[in-house]
Amino acid sequence: MCDGVDPLDYSESEIQRDASLLPHVDFTDIKDYLVHATSFVTREQLKAYKALEAHNYLTSGWVEEPQVKALSDSRVILVGKVRHSQSFTDKPLTPWLLIKEDGEVQAAHCTCKAGLGEACSHVGAVLFYVEAVVKKRDSKVCTDKENSWLPPPVRFLRGKEVADLEFSSSQMKKRILDGEVPIRRKQKRPTVEAATDEDWSAFLSACHNSGSRPALLALEDDFAEDYRPVAMKFPSAILTNLKDDEMPATWTQILEQCSRLAARLSVDQKVHFSMHCYGH
Repeated sequence: MCDGVDPLDYSESEIQRDASLLPHVDFTDIKDYLVHATSFVTREQLKAYKALEAHNYLTSGWVEEPQVKALSDSRVILVGKVRHSQSFTDKPLTPWLLIKEDGEVQAAHCTCKAGLGEACSHVGAVLFYVEAVVKKRDSKVCTDKENSWLPPPVRFLRGKEVADLEFSSSQMKKRILDGEVPIRRKQKRPTVEAATDEDWSAFLSACHNSGSRPALLALEDDFAEDYRPVAMKFPSAILTNLKDDEMPATWTQILEQCSRLAARLSVDQKVHFSMHCYGH
């Protein structure tokens, strides 16, 4: 409660989004609250703040611009929204903070389970958000567009091609956010025209005439016949079909039977070609 009012009960007319009203939160204020006031993180953990979950919420775009309520005693109430990193469709969590204009955090709360302890990753995410915005706001030149320096929140998840995915680390995102590294503009790639049916047919024919057996041709109707196994194409060539249930009784009769079979045998040219190719 702040002045007897739950910050989450403020109506839209009583609270607003105005970056100029944000308190002057800096890294020292974040350290004082998360380390000294609440012991939510240790001093060593905060030194590696870019690995903290709270900071990853910011660089991943899960933090929305907080709403601001300026009080008469030089304090400010911030009501933020932080989306779930593992379940985007769930209702965003709503942390709120009571902060003096100079950046000192006096109280905080969140609708998550850990928020009852007045410190959680979502509270930390809002603090990191405000710290980043204030740093940009106070260094903004007159030619900058209004709100162009605000970290963009992610409101919708849309599928992207692999070439358009952002693989920058949290550390690199923070450096870009702080202006230490310029935003890389996507280079325009040359347009490659799709192959025509004639081009594709010529390519397949070249593969077929190359003297090798590219597996690609096995998927093309015009060339797939050459890739059928011998047993499927020429079942009569299987030796098991030569079995005779009425075998001769003597060895001499067996030799005579074999001679008669050998005289009748002939090898089809296609069978010979297939056996030769598969043998290699």
